[in-house]
Amino acid sequence: MVGLTRPLLLCGATLLIAACTRVVGGTASATFGGDRQGMLDVATILLDQSRMQAITGSGDDLTIIPTMDTTY
Repeated sequence: MVGLTRPLLLCGATLLIAACTRVVGGTASATFGGDRQGMLDVATILLDQSRMQAITGSGDDLTIIPTMDTTY
């Protein structure tokens, strides 16, 4: 059992490195605080309380926490 410890650790490390390395195509987005050309209105994306209750089936027991920032 002791002889298998090192090869198993090396195999696990190799798999972890391979799993964490992924190339994604596309264009990078603007950095935080960068030029905000196209403002996104969050109110158009977020669901209101009645829709959240309908999706989850929780009825009046569901309380959503609203945000103060509506544009990003």
